[in-house]
Amino acid sequence: MNADTVTSYFTKGSWYAALPVATVFIFSFAHGAFASNLWSLLGIEAARKDVKVTTAEKTVREDVREKKSARKRPRARAYINPFHRI
Repeated sequence: MNADTVTSYFTKGSWYAALPVATVFIFSFAHGAFASNLWSLLGIEAARKDVKVTTAEKTVREDVREKKSARKRPRARAYINPFHRI
């Protein structure tokens, strides 16, 4: 709508050269705020990093036993069409 006015200000030089950069930051901030609120409205939240995940410690013998029992024999498989399982 006001392309001539915007172009004239953005191409003046000097301190006006910062206007395109400022415009990008403003649009980026507005888009980020909108997208964040949209995802929150839909119930999708980011994983929290402050939650501590605890793992059970295993002994070496238990780990070796699990590996031996979980190991299976390799089987050769030849597929003519690699996408037939889709």
